[in-house]
Amino acid sequence: MGRQKLTPEERDEKKRELVRKMRRLIDMVGEVNTLTMDIGMREKINDSISIGVLSLRPASIVDYVQNRFDVVIGQKSRKQNVVFARQVCMHLLKKFTRLSLREIAQYSGTSDHATTLHGLKRLQELMETEEETKIVVEQCEDDILKHFRKSLK
Repeated sequence: MGRQKLTPEERDEKKRELVRKMRRLIDMVGEVNTLTMDIGMREKINDSISIGVLSLRPASIVDYVQNRFDVVIGQKSRKQNVVFARQVCMHLLKKFTRLSLREIAQYSGTSDHATTLHGLKRLQELMETEEETKIVVEQCEDDILKHFRKSLK
């Protein structure tokens, strides 16, 4: 199977469509790693998101978690619902962005990178032992992916 030859008009239309999609993508994405973005990867972006290449905006993830759990992530509180939401936020920020632990601490309202690391480990332990926690975290991951995929269309 060979590649299908495109007319110059078809090629120009594909380029325009790619530019439109990339503009929508830039609105939702915080960073695009151009070193790994070869021609094949650009074509894949037309159909889906590759989290290995894209880094989502941290503020949009924090907003999602605050709305999902109806809490303020940055508030100083040890209430279980706030702590859990904060841990989920840290997990999502680590998974979907390229932030350092210190930067994740700033977005999630924790004191420093060590607190962030502890929160991430604690959530991982909960996910391994409690099926309900694992389901909630996976639903959050799916919601974020669905939202950003939908925004690319």
